[in-house]
Amino acid sequence: MYKSGLLCQQEYLKISIAGTSDVYQFCNSDTNRNPITAFDNVTVTHYVSAYNRIYTSFTLEYTIKTIECLNRNSFECDNNTCVPEDRVCDGVKDCKNGADEVGCETGVLSIKGVPESREEAVSWLKQKRTASWGWKENTPRAVVALYLASAATFNGTVLEEELMSKQTELKTAVALLRPSLTNSELSIFINALLVTCHSPRKFYGHNLVQRLKEQVEESGNFTHPLAYLTLCNANESWPARATDDLNSILSSNSEYPFVKDLQAMAITALSCEANRSKNIDNTTLGYPILTLYKKTIEHFIQLQAHDGSFGNVYTTALITQALLSSGQEHNKDWKLNATIKYLIKELNSSSVDFLTTNLILPILNGKSLMDISRVNCSANPRKHGDDISSGASCIRVSGRSGTITNGKRAASHSKCWSISVPQHSRALIDMESFTADVDCDETGVTISLDNEDENYVFCPDSYMETLILNEDFTVTHRLYSSNYFKRSNFSLKYQIESPLCSQEDTYKCNDGTCLLQSQICDGTEQCSDGADEENCGNRRVIIHDLDISRINGIQWLKKKWSSASGWQENTHRGMTALFLARDKQLKNLNTEEKLMVKQLEVQTLLYLLRKDTYRITTNQLSMFVNALTASCQNPRNFYGYDLIKFLRNEVEVSSTITRPVAYLALCNAGETLPVNATKNLSSFLKINAEYPFLLDVQSVAVMALSCLQANNQNSLNDLFPQADYEEAVKKLKQFQIEDGSFGNVYTTAIVTQALLSSDQQNSEDWHYNKAINHLTEYLNSSYVDFLAVYLIIPLLNGKSLSDIRNINCSFIKQRDSLSDVKVQLNLKMRVQFCLYIGDEKDVVHTISLRVPQNITVFEVMQLAQDADAKYKFRVKKMGDKLYIYDIAGITNDFENDKFWLLYLGIDAESIRLINKSSDEVTLQDGAYLVMWYKKAQI
Repeated sequence: MYKSGLLCQQEYLKISIAGTSDVYQFCNSDTNRNPITAFDNVTVTHYVSAYNRIYTSFTLEYTIKTIECLNRNSFECDNNTCVPEDRVCDGVKDCKNGADEVGCETGVLSIKGVPESREEAVSWLKQKRTASWGWKENTPRAVVALYLASAATFNGTVLEEELMSKQTELKTAVALLRPSLTNSELSIFINALLVTCHSPRKFYGHNLVQRLKEQVEESGNFTHPLAYLTLCNANESWPARATDDLNSILSSNSEYPFVKDLQAMAITALSCEANRSKNIDNTTLGYPILTLYKKTIEHFIQLQAHDGSFGNVYTTALITQALLSSGQEHNKDWKLNATIKYLIKELNSSSVDFLTTNLILPILNGKSLMDISRVNCSANPRKHGDDISSGASCIRVSGRSGTITNGKRAASHSKCWSISVPQHSRALIDMESFTADVDCDETGVTISLDNEDENYVFCPDSYMETLILNEDFTVTHRLYSSNYFKRSNFSLKYQIESPLCSQEDTYKCNDGTCLLQSQICDGTEQCSDGADEENCGNRRVIIHDLDISRINGIQWLKKKWSSASGWQENTHRGMTALFLARDKQLKNLNTEEKLMVKQLEVQTLLYLLRKDTYRITTNQLSMFVNALTASCQNPRNFYGYDLIKFLRNEVEVSSTITRPVAYLALCNAGETLPVNATKNLSSFLKINAEYPFLLDVQSVAVMALSCLQANNQNSLNDLFPQADYEEAVKKLKQFQIEDGSFGNVYTTAIVTQALLSSDQQNSEDWHYNKAINHLTEYLNSSYVDFLAVYLIIPLLNGKSLSDIRNINCSFIKQRDSLSDVKVQLNLKMRVQFCLYIGDEKDVVHTISLRVPQNITVFEVMQLAQDADAKYKFRVKKMGDKLYIYDIAGITNDFENDKFWLLYLGIDAESIRLINKSSDEVTLQDGAYLVMWYKKAQI
């Protein structure tokens, strides 16, 4: 306010701001000026004329504030200071009076931006996944991160998640084929199996938990704390050496930066043990380790930097997980908000990588790796283990009624019984008694349908109504106690009856089963003595719409498929049938079909895992080769195994009767048959014995010869038994009876396939339509079975087993035979691969790789470019040699005489120029390989 009666020339107030030319002048009449904002020192001058004796006065108000207060979105600490809004409730007191941290909620999930960042990170992670290979070697870690972020449940209901689960299963099975696994590698696989509800104790006959524990006990060196965390997650007791190992980690004063990472993992492991014991003080680890545990947690909190970090992003994430696992989320000494905001900033950066995302995602859901121990798989179909062949080890129970009893006192026990329910019959099941010392979490009796993902669980001392089943089923008694030996006893009664027997107009077999009239004289013996197929007259029926029948058959087959175990022991057959019956117009595989392919791969690996203890038969191996070929996998390089070579070796020592199936599989895979193959096949065709199965075997022999003829092997010279082949085809036709069949439905289908493979569908000396009509009638009946569907639906697509060789695989992406396979299998050598750029080695890049034996230079270069983009190269085949003309974006320059040249030695001093093609040079262990961009000397 300014008070004066003088003119402005006689008296005024001047305000000037340092660093600017701005001058503000106030006179008596200027009382309503807007406030002046200054960002530097201010000078106020009051001027009064020397001749003026009139009293004057003014009042000027000023306030000094921080610049941030000019921002409308700022937080006002007091009248003079402000801080940015994003610093409010970040765990750091920016206001002197601490007002920015007053009234803040605590906990990860309450922090602003966490849900959005978690969602974006999940999206980023899923985008890095490929449908065929998952996240390659990072697949186990990725599924753990998604589960802990609540972005996947793996409960058996979402196909996309089941595919991820199957890829995890596959990666684990592949890893087990290696001669050894480190404790850390084994731990990563076990954790992934736990979150996807595979049992690591029953992983296809392997107890991975026990293996890890034994490896830790036998190790003479340092044990990574991840192993102890994993054992705890799997509810396995720790070895006696655990205390000493963890004590040495926590008490270390080493300045190596990775020590903090190990200490963080050790804290998480101890927190898991504390959770298992309900209290850290209740553990049996001893006072010294508990003191170190608490001291290390305090030390971590004191390490926190102003930006919320504890070092680099990886160390920060690991320590954050450790603090969360130890219950420090609401500890006021830890600036949690600052840590989370730091991690979110790193997660949103353009340089974010897989490991960063993998470690941070669980944190943004308030979880750590310790939370794997809380996984609940009670409702998952995989919860009792992954051994798809477990039915083979169950006790097979015969008889139409009986009682199953079992009593056991143990810490761990599992036993099963398999019961078959005849067609058009049902089983009535009653639990007579079930008592135990533990509850349903640790013991139970499970009734599982063999062809469905449906389980019924009986708990101790609980009432359950009579269970009625119409399919084969398995009874499994399990007991698993985390503490000492426990008792579990049960008695179960079952009775199998035929509801048809109470109906009129049914046929009763001599064994007591009953059939519908439509099943009599249908070409298939349903009664145990075959009475339903005696004294049958011929029937004429109408051909159905083949396409509708084919689609119905495919749907039936898919309905029998389980995302957890495929078609069990028939998975290879199911895959072959589906791909042969598949619509030719369909290009890419859908998610369900991709999952089926993964299941086939898992089961093939299962047989390879067991080949030393359970010898695979030639026929089984042939069916796997057929299925892999049909589904566009490469049986010659199946995760480092040449199944074609295996099969050829098996054929040489197998019985004669198995050879036609093997020859057909080899031919389908494009393999040249052994020299004596045509002779063996010809001898089969000439056999006149009256064995009932001989017609089936001869039909397969005809298909093998049809494939051989189509592939033009042996150039159709005198070795091909043309006369025997034609005579056999003619004889097959003569076995057809009036109703169009060739005996039972299976023989009818296989003979029809043989005739179709030899292009006889239009021949007039047999009734092709009648045969197809007979088969479609059976396919559309209520009593159709798996083997019949497998053999029939390819025919409805105009295909036979010999057409596997013709399946179009151009639209199906193959597995990466190098980066996805050789990196994981038989890694017995180490080689150095260098890029020298310039005559004087102006730039040098070096990568060290573990590789299989007998690997070529070209294959090493492929592995290197998969591992690091700077080794990416371009190649062109010229004649018989590969011409590498570009590496790392540097192309051969003919004008400057600079080219990429191959050098090889055992070290940098011994290298010499190699003029052979890169795919012709095989490396030895310790090889020093160089691609040198330099002037060429000719």
